[in-house]
Amino acid sequence: FIGLLSLNVDITISAIIAGAGIFILRLLAIYFDISLPRFRFKS
Repeated sequence: FIGLLSLNVDITISAIIAGAGIFILRLLAIYFDISLPRFRFKS
């Protein structure tokens, strides 16, 4: 039971980290698109 519980905790933490990472990347993309529009038009 303890091994199963720790496995569930590991999966949950991994999911939280992945979700937070994607969320932060999206925020950064939105922020840079708004603050640096000229770079977007150049590429």
